[in-house]
Amino acid sequence: MQVFKSAKGKEAVYASYDNLLKLWQVPVEQSDLETSYGKIHVILVGDKKLPPLILFHGVGDNSAIMWINNAILSFFEAG
Repeated sequence: MQVFKSAKGKEAVYASYDNLLKLWQVPVEQSDLETSYGKIHVILVGDKKLPPLILFHGVGDNSAIMWINNAILSFFEAG
């Protein structure tokens, strides 16, 4: 299955994704994980000593748009 119509389109989407991640204004670690459903891309942010909070983006979006949630959650303290 072809995801992008052109190489130029792919580059534009990836550049937009990277720019949205910069809006998070926190260190970001990215990884690809193999699952029984195929490969998934994950973004890890925050203190690894704290319990994880898993956020899923909606259909038609990508995880870079989650900066909105990151901004809201940054007002709360863990614990």
